[in-house]
Amino acid sequence: MKLIKLAPLALLAACGGTTTEPSATQTPVETVVPEPVPAEIAQPAPPPPNAERLRGLNPREVQALMGEPSLGRRDANVQAMLFETNACVFEVIFYEPSDDQHFEATETNARTRRGSDVDRTECLMKILPNSRWLDQQ
Repeated sequence: MKLIKLAPLALLAACGGTTTEPSATQTPVETVVPEPVPAEIAQPAPPPPNAERLRGLNPREVQALMGEPSLGRRDANVQAMLFETNACVFEVIFYEPSDDQHFEATETNARTRRGSDVDRTECLMKILPNSRWLDQQ
């Protein structure tokens, strides 16, 4: 009867794992760890266009930032450029203080197509491609 009681213990001992060292002929398995992929760094959105950036620029510099105007007009020492969409009209006014000086942007205005004043920044965002100055594209 003692043998019967010891039999399960013998079976358990036989099932128990034994540890063996790898032989000299076995090469250890090397674990390959993939290199981390850098996450894209989100670029902050540029600030909305500010009409004050145009102040002091000449007509060519304004066109470099805004593109071709819908209308340009010159009367003596005053020049105006209009940039239009269905939503609004943005106007840049240039003055030439004297004959030996160049035209310089001194005023900007924004209005609806019917003539009511609108926010200049909102109008600029509608006029500029992707709501950005052309040098930010």
